[in-house]
Amino acid sequence: MRANIGITSLFLAARYPGATILSVEPHPENFALLKTNVAEVPRILPIGACVTGASQSSVRLTSDQAAWGNRIATDDQGVMVPAITIEGLCKQHGIEKIDLLKLDIEGAEEQVLKDGAFLVRTEHIIIELHDNYGFQCFERDIAPYGLVAQKIRPPDTYLWTAHRPQ
Repeated sequence: MRANIGITSLFLAARYPGATILSVEPHPENFALLKTNVAEVPRILPIGACVTGASQSSVRLTSDQAAWGNRIATDDQGVMVPAITIEGLCKQHGIEKIDLLKLDIEGAEEQVLKDGAFLVRTEHIIIELHDNYGFQCFERDIAPYGLVAQKIRPPDTYLWTAHRPQ
């Protein structure tokens, strides 16, 4: 759900012409570029917020990393940004089914997936895992929702997928 500047959103919009794509980006500078980059594709909805596991109005985002590498701050440094849960996004936009959920949330994977009620409506996930939240944790958290994790890259990378078996 970290859209960065929208390159993947544009690719997915071109690949899946019937899809509506919610592109969530918390970093204010990236979000400005995202809005500009996807402006010609009305099916891409840019959302300036940080995906969180628990409902809250805002979080502090670090601002001392490369724009793509900032995360939820653990101190009072950084910039305040709106926060939203995936369930909240689904309710706001009337989403009953998530065909593809791309998550690159810089270390918030455990909080978002731990009690992920939205996973019951999710068919496929592409995720980048960070820190101590590894493949086994991911596998554990999605299994109760009928999703199966699979390693798609060599073990020295952090990109994984999951799908609902047919």
